[in-house]
Amino acid sequence: MSDTKRLGMPLLVMAVSTLLFYLMNKLLPNSIAYTCITLMCDIALFLFGMALNAKRNSRGVYRKVIALVCAIILVFIQLGVVSMPWVETLQTAFSINPYLLSMLFIYFGFLFAD
Repeated sequence: MSDTKRLGMPLLVMAVSTLLFYLMNKLLPNSIAYTCITLMCDIALFLFGMALNAKRNSRGVYRKVIALVCAIILVFIQLGVVSMPWVETLQTAFSINPYLLSMLFIYFGFLFAD
């Protein structure tokens, strides 16, 4: 259970912050949206860093391989080397922005270093 909590907390921070970004983009007027989103980004990154604070070294290889493969796939998608229509549909449907992609890279780095 502790592994689930330790690895699930950063994922929960990403999911909640993505939902808040989506709601802020839809509900706030443009005049204050930039300021609120910038503030939200700073708070979310701080909370994400706090969630990653637990230090435990695992010798398991499967997490490292999965994290590395997922990170490489994300790099290829961002560079346009790999084009997956369902990924583009998800990006537009959930307003996935560079902030979330940055957090995914941090999360994959955390899994790789863990």
